[in-house]
Amino acid sequence: MRTFLSIMLVLCVLPAFAQENQQPSWQFSPALSLVKYFPGAGIAGGPAWGDPAPIYPGTIPSPEREFRYAGTGANFTVRVFNDEQPNLALTFGAGVTWFYDAERPWSAVMPSAASGIGTELRRNDFTAFPVSIGLQAVYPHAGRENFMLFGGLEGNLHLIAGNVPMADQAQLGFGLTGGFAVKIFEFGVRYTVFSDMKNLGAYLGFRLNPFTL
Repeated sequence: MRTFLSIMLVLCVLPAFAQENQQPSWQFSPALSLVKYFPGAGIAGGPAWGDPAPIYPGTIPSPEREFRYAGTGANFTVRVFNDEQPNLALTFGAGVTWFYDAERPWSAVMPSAASGIGTELRRNDFTAFPVSIGLQAVYPHAGRENFMLFGGLEGNLHLIAGNVPMADQAQLGFGLTGGFAVKIFEFGVRYTVFSDMKNLGAYLGFRLNPFTL
């Protein structure tokens, strides 16, 4: 009888002990998205051809022409959830964005001391390969596979493929993201900033099957 009671006690204690020491699980939720960036912040494109020269050179600055970049891109993102913080997700992403002149009419602006990738390339197309890490808040955490609201901040590194010096081919920046997801579809807006590039875009995403480790 004692042996039987001892075995029953061990069988009752072991599951409770295992449950206490069980590590929280991690859920990985990947997604693919296509993004369209609207014409962004104005970038000075050099002196305006055909404008009359100032009467006193060096005193009155010559006007400059301003242009804007737009872009189209594709991104792969993974949200990582943990049972202990179900309303927060770490995000890891990588992608490619093709930036091009938005073909808006030139407008005259006063010269600025600011410079960057857009200023260097002067309306020439270029490609950026962003790599990002960030944090998002999601709601609700239960049933997020069916419906989810999200918003967050990310830091990114843009690798530039274009006619720029090697020292300028890696640009740090940041981005803001927000939107909602329904079933496998995801809709959102994205604001990205790096160098002298500032663009707001809208995107459509497709959520892939999540998995747990």
